[in-house]
Amino acid sequence: MKKLFIVFILLFLLAGCTDILNVWKTKDKIRAVATTTFIADFLKNIAGDHLEVNVIMKEGSNHHAFEPTIRDARIIGTSDIIFINGMSLEGEWLGQMLISIDSEDKVVVTAEGIQSRPLVHTDHVHADGDPHVWHSTINAQMVVDNITRGLVAYDPDNRAFYEANAEAYNAQLDELTEQVEAILAVVPTERRKLVTSHEAFGYFADQFGFEVIGTIIIATQSQEPDRRQMQSIIERIAYFEVPAIFTETTMNSRLAEQIANETGVQLVPNLYSDSLGTLGTEGDTYIKMMLYNARTIAAGLS
Repeated sequence: MKKLFIVFILLFLLAGCTDILNVWKTKDKIRAVATTTFIADFLKNIAGDHLEVNVIMKEGSNHHAFEPTIRDARIIGTSDIIFINGMSLEGEWLGQMLISIDSEDKVVVTAEGIQSRPLVHTDHVHADGDPHVWHSTINAQMVVDNITRGLVAYDPDNRAFYEANAEAYNAQLDELTEQVEAILAVVPTERRKLVTSHEAFGYFADQFGFEVIGTIIIATQSQEPDRRQMQSIIERIAYFEVPAIFTETTMNSRLAEQIANETGVQLVPNLYSDSLGTLGTEGDTYIKMMLYNARTIAAGLS
């Protein structure tokens, strides 16, 4: 921990003392940091052109394996306002960076107030609960409200603009909820059983009436599942008659493919979990991502 702290201090000082990395395009807008692509998309809908947004964990990033760069340190150190998920999603690296700067008044925790789900592994418990809050549209609306309050506190002159946009976007999320429910209506109750690459869809399952039977990769904190754990997942798939195994765009599918082969269960690829998709894909906005995931799950289970 101490060594990591020193490394980040040095990285931040180096980043702050060089002009090599020009991380902001303009001086005329509020310089905002979003740690995730989901937060960045919400910011775009609420703040429009009032902000320049830099995203730390970009499209395709897996927050479990993310390692920040010197550029990331410079982005955070030179920002005006920082929007984070919270619930320990960002990990120790963010805490070390924030210690290095006067960040107390410019950090907005977007998951604040959300009732977290417990997240328990075989060898450890996530004290702050499951951080994947965005897979519930209800939670997404709370995130939007938290972002809006943060923007208004920083830039009160544009309060009406932010609040009007947030209200309009939350109305879109109400419509999204209805669309997702309609898409998933084709899945019979007895087939609403999810096995995914890792534990990202608990909030989705809670909101839309699914049961998470198991996950494949994140079974322990420091290693892949051993054969005993793999066998346990295989047995649960058979016992609960799980119709499909879903993989994710940010996770290696090798183990899922192996389990699918052993169980004879179909493998359905490429749910969006930890990140939005790149521009032009079916998951390049939050709303498109939720609709794509719903259609993919419905097709795999119905």
